[in-house]
Amino acid sequence: MVSIRTVSINSSTTLHTAAYLAFTVHGRHISQQLNGAACRIGRGDQNTIALSGELVSRNHAMIQVAQAGIYYLHDLGSRNGTFLNGKRVTDPQPLADGDRILIGGHEIRFHQPASASVPVSAETISGVTAYAELQMVTVGILHLSQCDIPEACRRLTAKNANPVVPVSETITAVWPHEGRRRDGSDVLNALETIYDIWRGATRDNPNARISAGINTGYAPPGSAQSKTAGDPSSYGQPVERAVQLQVATRTIHHDIAVGADAFDQLAQICPAEEHFCQRRLPLPDFPKPVRVYAINFAYLPPVLVAARQSLR
Repeated sequence: MVSIRTVSINSSTTLHTAAYLAFTVHGRHISQQLNGAACRIGRGDQNTIALSGELVSRNHAMIQVAQAGIYYLHDLGSRNGTFLNGKRVTDPQPLADGDRILIGGHEIRFHQPASASVPVSAETISGVTAYAELQMVTVGILHLSQCDIPEACRRLTAKNANPVVPVSETITAVWPHEGRRRDGSDVLNALETIYDIWRGATRDNPNARISAGINTGYAPPGSAQSKTAGDPSSYGQPVERAVQLQVATRTIHHDIAVGADAFDQLAQICPAEEHFCQRRLPLPDFPKPVRVYAINFAYLPPVLVAARQSLR
């Protein structure tokens, strides 16, 4: 079942090109105009285009226009991915006339006639510009037992983790990536810091136990600067997934569980595959098992040394 809602806006600025999406559902051809407002696509009823199917996330993808009249496709941390012309979307991608978008088995064609013109409010353009500045973050969720929590927070703060939020025996730490970089350095920083906390805790108390989930993803724009920056939920999906990974350490019987995207970034700078164990784990709200990489603290030093050397 597909529902379409058209968004009306007040005109105060004009872009040079119009665009629309075309797709077919149950033999019915549907066209959705892109009138300058954000077009949200997903399973939830609040979306501009609501698609059915277990492979579609509630908030799956978004199409927005920049000031130059170029439309960008964003994946909103969907569980099964958004694909543009057969390639998975990780960073926001510009769209061209005839591009093929695949979302949970639904094929959507993007069209942008060269001769049309679309009214769009200045407020909408401002919002688009802000969204184009999505913040990529690496998140570490640490569960500590018989550990010095204040000391762990101090070490995290010293390593530029923002924020550090202790709740009972769990700490949330967020490392914002500079310029949405994906070179593995931020994942490495997170692993080095967590390892340093583990080494200090177990040296002082052999009974200390730490488990961690590490994930990367896009946080809502302005999360780190907002009044709610101290609230882990303000970072959205990256934190939610990291929590799931930390909980999964109990199932995989390893100290650390790393999400696929974070691991892929780390693997760019060192042969991480030699040290991590790959697992396929069922996680909440996911229709099929996801790729996760696991390791124990004792086996982490060779990875850290090789990765740091490669960045020098």
